Amino acid sequence: MGSNRTRLDLAWDGLDQYFDGFYLNFETDTSPGRVQQGFSPNSWQRLKALKKQWDPRNVFNDNFNIPPQ
Repeated sequence: MGSNRTRLDLAWDGLDQYFDGFYLNFETDTSPGRVQQGFSPNSWQRLKALKKQWDPRNVFNDNFNIPPQ
């Protein structure tokens, strides 16, 4: 099941109602909105500030990208 993203997403979508958070490394949706949900608002802002400082051109943008602030 894990090798088929569509099947895996459907399986997880049915369980979503039972969770209050998620473990980002098990997530298959790498969209910006979903990635942001993996962090508290304060952590997200700190990560964006760090990204702006250390990677302002967003060179490291694979997987779970955090765009520069």
